[in-house]
Amino acid sequence: VTAEPEIREVVLGPEDEFVVIACDGVWDVMSGQEVTSIVEATVREPGMAARRVVSEAMERGSGDNLTVIVAYLRPVSSLQQTYKATQEMETD
Repeated sequence: VTAEPEIREVVLGPEDEFVVIACDGVWDVMSGQEVTSIVEATVREPGMAARRVVSEAMERGSGDNLTVIVAYLRPVSSLQQTYKATQEMETD
């Protein structure tokens, strides 16, 4: 156990939609793409995104602390429209 946090610095661009900050209990059992998929699927209920990620990590057997913050970088209404259009294109 160490008190030294793992820190990563990332330059955000205009295409970035949200940021997920989570402890290693999440990343031990889920990939970045899996977390992204959950956040995108939950965009209609933005307050639920972090809860769903924690719930999924628990179901996958994470034995570590689970803390998640999802910060949206654009208005949620615009993200809802983007994801809806993407889903419609995928089903056509």
